[in-house]
Amino acid sequence: MKVSCDVIRDLLPLYAENLASKDTCALLEEHLEGCPGCKAELEQIVQPQKYAPDTHVESFRKARKKLNTTKVYTAILAALITLVITLTIVAYLTAPQYLPYSQEVVTVSEQEDGTVYLTFSQQVAGYEMLPSNGTGSGTEYLVTAWNTTWHKRVSPKDIGSIVVNPNREKVAAIYYYTAEYPSNDVYGDNTHLLYGNLTAEGFVVLPRLFLAYYVFFALLLLGTLAVLYLVFRKNDRTRSILGKALLLPASYLIAHLCVKGWTTTSFSATRDFAIIMLVMFPVYAVLLLTANLCKRYWRTNGDSK
Repeated sequence: MKVSCDVIRDLLPLYAENLASKDTCALLEEHLEGCPGCKAELEQIVQPQKYAPDTHVESFRKARKKLNTTKVYTAILAALITLVITLTIVAYLTAPQYLPYSQEVVTVSEQEDGTVYLTFSQQVAGYEMLPSNGTGSGTEYLVTAWNTTWHKRVSPKDIGSIVVNPNREKVAAIYYYTAEYPSNDVYGDNTHLLYGNLTAEGFVVLPRLFLAYYVFFALLLLGTLAVLYLVFRKNDRTRSILGKALLLPASYLIAHLCVKGWTTTSFSATRDFAIIMLVMFPVYAVLLLTANLCKRYWRTNGDSK
């Protein structure tokens, strides 16, 4: 029985791997002696094949670049979140805790040359002394002092004595007030005469409100930009710009919550506003990086689908 070359070539892989039976091997060898074509086919099977290396690695390079970029973004994001948490903790630790008046907090002394001294105890971390308009009888001063969690637990410092009138100017009176419990006249329970004589004019000490104005402006800007974002959402370039701008007022509001919570009044507004701005910039970077990572994630999932 004559076997065709097609059948022989189907059996050649088994013969090359020594998997064929003796009868099949005998049949193949007999055919190979008289068929140069099938013999050449066997030689090609037996000889190791050399394949050219795949030089199309651009897709792998792009995937590795995306992976490295994501890792860098994630590391930066973690660092920024740590910075925000650190600044928030610092703001809490250094927040003024206004001290009610007692002789253990501050005392007044006067030298023979007319120099007036204020001496603060070790529990005082900081103070503020506000002069009023000078009168015929001299200048009146309003003093408050505070402590902080940082001062009490980490780094206590002694302020000691300060000079009220370094140029020997006349001091009419010195009042002490507790900022957290303001009084509208000098006869209130929270305002005490430290030196001099009571006057009928008195002081009005109220918390500063300009932080509330900034919160209102941030909310107004946030709402305006949100409306514009919806209006121009079909324009990719404008939508991208508005999206980044939208994060600015949002960052300020988040920073305000981190530093002041839901309170918008402050007796140390300059300090609070400075810390809010310090927190705002890393918060903005966190929001921006998070938005970019979300876009990359959505694009990657979209491409995979």
